[in-house]
Amino acid sequence: MGRKYNWYCTIVAGFGSMLYGIDNAVIASTFAQPGFLNRFKPSPSLQGAIASAFYAGTLVGIITVFILADRFSRKRSLQFGAALGFVGAIL
Repeated sequence: MGRKYNWYCTIVAGFGSMLYGIDNAVIASTFAQPGFLNRFKPSPSLQGAIASAFYAGTLVGIITVFILADRFSRKRSLQFGAALGFVGAIL
């Protein structure tokens, strides 16, 4: 596994970071829409809590993946995470 594999891993990790940024942009643009603000009337503290929930979920996921990876292997942990993400996307 040489340089080609390293580049592949770098590109895949870059896409993960890009998707994380897209999720942040979606939350921010939702809060900027007048229709959303008029319908739900969220307070600034509620907007902050909703945006923070995204980061809290990330923290829980990071801690969980370490436990699962040590117990069941990294490959099985990634497969479980991908399946869970797939189900979440369908819902």
